[in-house]
Amino acid sequence: MLSKPLEETLSQAFRLARERRYEYVTLEVLLRMLIEDAEARPVLLGCGANLEQLARELERPACVSVSLTRPCRACPQVRKARRRPR
Repeated sequence: MLSKPLEETLSQAFRLARERRYEYVTLEVLLRMLIEDAEARPVLLGCGANLEQLARELERPACVSVSLTRPCRACPQVRKARRRPR
């Protein structure tokens, strides 16, 4: 059985994934929610995590789509690569 705070964090992860129109709740989304969780923060800090840097990196667009089979059109790296002459 899950604790109430963990259930709330998982619910927030599902909500964030839906808002971003992700097909799945990815590990990145779950980690983003754990960074904000009052019980998980001390554990992450105890492991030496730099939470501010980690949060910034998790907010950058992914280079692949949620299905992990094709590049994400929103990713600046993909747009830049498409502009290159062949």
